[in-house]
Amino acid sequence: MKYLLCILLTFSLLYAYEWTPICEEDYSINGFAQNFEGNYPFVLACDEGLLLKNGEEWILESYGGLPVWDVLLIGNGEFLLIQGNGSYSDGVYKFNEFTLEFEVMEWIFEPNFLVYNEDQQEYFIGAYDGLFKSTDGESWEVFNFYVEMNCVDMVFWQNHYVVSVSGDLSGVYYSDDYGITWNASTNSPLITDMSFRNDSTLFGIFPGPSNSSGLWSSTDFGATWQVEFWSDFLSCVEIDMADNIFVGWEADDGVAKWLGNDLIFMNVGLPNLSINKLYVNPALSSIHIMALTNGGAYILTNYTEAEHVLPKPEIKLSNHPNPFNPSTEISFQISDFSNQDLEIQIFNSKGQKLKNLPITQSQNHQISIEWNGTNSIGKPCPSGVYLYKLVSGEKELAANKMLLLK
Repeated sequence: MKYLLCILLTFSLLYAYEWTPICEEDYSINGFAQNFEGNYPFVLACDEGLLLKNGEEWILESYGGLPVWDVLLIGNGEFLLIQGNGSYSDGVYKFNEFTLEFEVMEWIFEPNFLVYNEDQQEYFIGAYDGLFKSTDGESWEVFNFYVEMNCVDMVFWQNHYVVSVSGDLSGVYYSDDYGITWNASTNSPLITDMSFRNDSTLFGIFPGPSNSSGLWSSTDFGATWQVEFWSDFLSCVEIDMADNIFVGWEADDGVAKWLGNDLIFMNVGLPNLSINKLYVNPALSSIHIMALTNGGAYILTNYTEAEHVLPKPEIKLSNHPNPFNPSTEISFQISDFSNQDLEIQIFNSKGQKLKNLPITQSQNHQISIEWNGTNSIGKPCPSGVYLYKLVSGEKELAANKMLLLK
């Protein structure tokens, strides 16, 4: 069990960094979606509705003034979102960016989260009175196990599903068979936000002011938990693509990186320190963290150590075609291939490694290797953004992103 060591370093003494605003500061931001080919490249969920980036300006679209709690791009200019304020209008909606119209898909009282499982191509909504699943975003079914349970977050790792619940039956529930059967954690605290690290360690926050408030972790997919550090009023946790652990606070403490025994606060230049959510944008290949706050959304990209910065300019990593279906050629040129053990690593939008592609020696140092769009067990991957990295041992040499469209 780890306890917080009161060594609070000023991050600016170690690294130069700067938070960059994404949108106007007049809105409390709850969720983020990016559309590569649409009219609005950025779509943000906020307390007043949806914020859309229109050129250099932002426009607000809403349905009855309802707050939007999260938003996902589902393709063809359409977004899936959850919204509500504890009224008969609560539920999951579809938004069309061409018509700017909202269409209700399902009435769901007080929805808390909206997530998409890329491996199984399924949508999930957690709400005040249950957990709901859909394969198309239009027809929804409820999990009988979670009827009348307040589901507040859900994460996935291969066949492992983990759901956190608050209220009378608060705790963590986990499944090792894609959500067919469920078990309760033997010692879980109240967890309200979770994130998997690339080694499958699960991190979750216990909110509020209590003797148990802080950051917790599980190494067995939610079955048992141990505390990382104690702290009141945590709101969220997120892991970036380099496995850095970030936490945010709901009050005025902002954002910090957890090093395993130290917290490094990273608030210089961050105007609002009330953090609703921390987010990693799968469309970006650079290592970054986004802070969705009570006063706008911000991104930080230049905070990592030199060996983690990518891509390096001397190696150009690319793939063709991009977008692709069903396969693509990943290529690069390297001047010195001797004594190097190289491979291409494929990651999904959650930062989870899907496949390793070993690279053999080449006489001309122009390397090309095919990825057929499958994971390590040969299962086809769904449509989406994927990150691929050129790695030598533990050292990352270059990275880029690609888009699989089916």
